[in-house]
Amino acid sequence: MHPVRHWTAKCPLIDVPRLLRVHRYTKPDVVRPAIRKTAEAMAQRAADLAEPQASWRRVPISSNRGDSLNLVNGTTFRCEVFGQLLKDATEIIVFVITLGDRFDAAVRQMIEDFEPLEALFLESAGWLSIERLSTQFGGYLRSELAGETLRLGLRMGPGYSYSVHGDEAQRVMWPLEQQKELFGLFGNAVLPVELMYSAAMRPKMSRSGLFAVLPPAADPA
Repeated sequence: MHPVRHWTAKCPLIDVPRLLRVHRYTKPDVVRPAIRKTAEAMAQRAADLAEPQASWRRVPISSNRGDSLNLVNGTTFRCEVFGQLLKDATEIIVFVITLGDRFDAAVRQMIEDFEPLEALFLESAGWLSIERLSTQFGGYLRSELAGETLRLGLRMGPGYSYSVHGDEAQRVMWPLEQQKELFGLFGNAVLPVELMYSAAMRPKMSRSGLFAVLPPAADPA
C-alpha cells in the first residue's frame, strides 16, 4: 500500500445566491434584506472559520466481485454496485476531509446564544464548502495521478445510496458501518477526522470515501 499523505487548502467563499437557494429562496433579488445580510455574513464566516485538511491513501484492488471490493491488505468493502461503478478500477484512493473543529464550535455557540438563523445558514455554508473542497481535492488528486498517466474515477462514500444500472427506482446503500474498514486503511496515521462508535465523524463538517483509480485511456482506433 502507498503511504498516507495529507492535503490542505483555503476554504472557498460560498456563492450567496446558491446558499439562499438551499433554503428555497429561489429569487435572491427579492429576499428580505435581513435574510440576505445573514446569508452574506455566514458565507464569509464559513470561509474564515474553516481549516480544510484531508488525508488520503492509495490502495490496490485485488479483486472486484460485483458486490464485494477486495483490497490487497485483506479489507473488503461490500455494496451491490461495486462491479458496475468500479469495474475498471485498479486501485482506490481512500480519503477523509474536514473543515476542522472551529467550525463545529461556532455552530454550537450560535445555537446556545439562540441565533437559529445564523446557525442554520452557517451549517449550510459548511456543507456547501465541503462539497466544493471535495471537488477541489479531486482536481488535486487528478494532477497527482497524471504523472503516471492514471485517471481519477468515480467518488463514493459509506452511507450514500447509488442507482443500479442508472435506475433511480432501484437504489442500494453502501453501509455507513463500513466507515470502520475505511478508517482502518489509514493504520496508525494521525488524521484530521475521528471516527466515533456510531460511525459518525468528528468534526461534524467532514466527509469520507473513496475515488476510483483507472488505467490510462485506450488510444482511439
